Amino acid sequence: FTEVIPATHVTKHALTKDLGLKLNNEFIITPPVHKWNTSKEKGWKYREKIGVAQDCNMFYNISVNNERKRLDQLLLYFREHLLRKSCDKLVMHTQEFGGCDIVSVASRLGIKGNIRIIQDRSKEMIEGVMSAGGTYVGMPAAEGFGLPFWESALLGKKLIHSDVGEIGYIAKDISGAEMEIVEAKHPYFYPIGNQVWYSIGAMPKSKIYGK
Repeated sequence: FTEVIPATHVTKHALTKDLGLKLNNEFIITPPVHKWNTSKEKGWKYREKIGVAQDCNMFYNISVNNERKRLDQLLLYFREHLLRKSCDKLVMHTQEFGGCDIVSVASRLGIKGNIRIIQDRSKEMIEGVMSAGGTYVGMPAAEGFGLPFWESALLGKKLIHSDVGEIGYIAKDISGAEMEIVEAKHPYFYPIGNQVWYSIGAMPKSKIYGK
């Protein structure tokens, strides 16, 4: 290559520190962030369609169910730190199986009734969840850019996310959104039944931005 321009700070670190490449520039070109067309009406219809009461808290996540996304970790964080009312829901636009069996993990945690798994990623459904959801939550073990996080930030949503990837680098510099960036550098093993699940600490440190 005659010219390499990384898309994120993570990519730049990988190229320069891990691979030992010398870049000819200091530029970082991030991917474009789409602004979804949201409305209260779309939010009401979405909640009605997936069975979430209008007066209950709705947290949401949009991702691929693989090992890196640690959706089991997200489920545990939801139970320990976000679930307050019995009708509160975590809506996950993802696959049921992959990095973890979501239903199995939710059942072991006793929160199966508080989880909604939506595999439909049509424009209508994404605009629906972006309209209805109050807080975007992600607890991956590793991340690149984290597009749904930034799409939610663009809409002024409250954001809770582990301090990995581009989010950990530049969240503090973003204005207009309330963010809680959770320190996930020192994981521990959290027992559930007769199995052990990898997770962040029971009382993780976090930094609040935008309040």
